Amino acid sequence: MTNKIDKIADESLVNLGIFPGIGNPQSEEYSPVYDLIMRLAKKHGYQTAEVLTWPGQNQADDKLLSFQGAFEGATAWVQFQESLGIKFDILGRSFGTLVAMRIAVEQRPRYLNRLICWGPSSFSTYWDYFVRRIDETTTSSLKKGTYIDRNLFDGLLPMEFLAKENKYPVKFIRGDQDELCPKSFFHVLEEICHNKKNVQYKVVEGAKHEVKIGDSGSVMAAYEANLFSTL
Repeated sequence: MTNKIDKIADESLVNLGIFPGIGNPQSEEYSPVYDLIMRLAKKHGYQTAEVLTWPGQNQADDKLLSFQGAFEGATAWVQFQESLGIKFDILGRSFGTLVAMRIAVEQRPRYLNRLICWGPSSFSTYWDYFVRRIDETTTSSLKKGTYIDRNLFDGLLPMEFLAKENKYPVKFIRGDQDELCPKSFFHVLEEICHNKKNVQYKVVEGAKHEVKIGDSGSVMAAYEANLFSTL
């Protein structure tokens, strides 16, 4: 009997994993962000779409958010997709882009189709928030429904490194009003990946770090077009 993992993926079927940022996707502040992504994913024909949550984003699990913990949770989801033998995309937001790119670089999944990275941040930005301003970040994260490990920065890998090592098609997208992913950081990524033909860069005019239901129609339309157009 042939194992599912040995089957050729059905080209017409693609699943989507949505890797969240620091803000709890189930919180009042962030649910409109992920509700919009789920609505758009359904519109664009994904067979299934799922928003993951990280350890530390569920009060019942009594855990803290760390990069390793998020990576392990993402790995479990990816391994299940691999067992199905169906292609899948990963859409990462903010912190979730680091998790997605680490999966691509270290796991190299057989059925990973492409990566969509919204609002990636530089290593210096993570240092600012998770080292220099750790007290402020811990407090603000609690308001976003997330309990973070104060040593989170120690386990991070820089996007600058991951982008260089990644072999999969990837689209980096930012809002032109996103202070966590400024234009200057895209210039850095463009320089690092200057010889890579599998990388695209897109900008959504008028968009901040969070795009959600209720934003202007022009922003949501551009957001949809850039996230879900084929690479």
